[in-house]
Amino acid sequence: MQNNFFIKIKQQIAKGGDVVSSNIYILSIRDGFLYATPLIIISSFFLLFINFPLPNWNELMSNILGDNWKVIFSAPVNAITNIIALLAVLSISFKLADRKKSDSFQIAITALVAFLIVTPFFTEIFDDQGSIVDKINSLPLKWIGANGLFLAIIIAIVTTNLYVFLKEKNITIKLSSNIPKEVANSFTALVPCGIIIIVFTICGFLMTLTPFGTLHQLIYSLLQQPLLIVGSSLPMVLVSVLIVHVFWFLGINGTSIVSSVYGPILSVLSIENLEVFQSGGIPSNIVTGQFQGTLVVIGGAGATLSLCLVIIFFCKSKELRELIKLAIVPSIFGINEPILFGLPIVLNPKLLVPFILVPLVNTIISYFAIYFNFVPCTNGIQIPWTTPPIISGFLLHGWSGSVLQVILILIGMLIYFPFIKKIDNQYLIVDNEQAQLSSQDIHANIC
Repeated sequence: MQNNFFIKIKQQIAKGGDVVSSNIYILSIRDGFLYATPLIIISSFFLLFINFPLPNWNELMSNILGDNWKVIFSAPVNAITNIIALLAVLSISFKLADRKKSDSFQIAITALVAFLIVTPFFTEIFDDQGSIVDKINSLPLKWIGANGLFLAIIIAIVTTNLYVFLKEKNITIKLSSNIPKEVANSFTALVPCGIIIIVFTICGFLMTLTPFGTLHQLIYSLLQQPLLIVGSSLPMVLVSVLIVHVFWFLGINGTSIVSSVYGPILSVLSIENLEVFQSGGIPSNIVTGQFQGTLVVIGGAGATLSLCLVIIFFCKSKELRELIKLAIVPSIFGINEPILFGLPIVLNPKLLVPFILVPLVNTIISYFAIYFNFVPCTNGIQIPWTTPPIISGFLLHGWSGSVLQVILILIGMLIYFPFIKKIDNQYLIVDNEQAQLSSQDIHANIC
């Protein structure tokens, strides 16, 4: 009866989830960031190498590689992290155009040009009082990095839609069918690309007449900054964690659905921390993508590594002992489908409370541990999501991060213990009954 109730709820919620998960704009933004993720991870390894948390590391590497070793190994970091907005506008427009079955590459490079048109090609130099004392002609890292990400998303969407609209309305140059396809395609794109460039040129000019000065400053001030403030707040991350786990409990991949909407905000917060860490500063964003991955859901959704450890140390039933042999190793690496669907946790009201409660408790404890400086903010380094706890905590927070992970795992074990132990006792009763029946059958056969 209870399962039927949960199944009905699942069907209703799944409809809403399908709306999000099938939205081409959300999917294109998500996939665009996924394109950049391998590059960010690679650059993070270089940054981790440069700033490896061991005493006298800089002196050791200087003796081995020379005094300029940091400059040399910073090149991949600068080439990736500092231009993340350019990568985003390219990849998002490409994926969106591909979903609209249009000229993906042409639209992607047009979106990149449109982004650069509204980007001021100068860097302002400030004095100690915060006044501008000079302007240097350059490509401003301030706006092609994390600060320009939201504008990159907007321009990618606008450019793609405008190009597709113009082409569908046949506002193009038509050539004879005898013309080679490559030549014909370049002329077909001429009018849509020209109109897009004119539109963004006018837009850039109009922004110079406003107090913001640039479209970058407008989007950053009115959209990106407020969204980041809300997205990095404790209530927002608690709501996202709750939604993720309600979906997972119903058998729906809540992580995929919520990250499609919330992921870009977490990515910007992570990259901001990475940029600060790279420059030698102290990152200040508590909530990032790494915060959720390494502290909130240790072992996967529901922070089920704690549950697995409870089963290993305290449960005796044959069913749970056999299950944990399959589930423990994947769980260490953040893969917990064996425990989610094998125990099961999905649609199992007996485990609903701890499955949702443990990640929420982890979120609150971790947030305040960082807020009160017991643990530093994540350094923004992107590590593979399968990195085991303790190691991930050390790489992202230092030794205090590993200690915090151990504490969270132990607290999770305390919360899970009474619930799984009750299930274990029920299995033991069945095991004993089966053992007695087997004993009786053997005795009867002997007689």
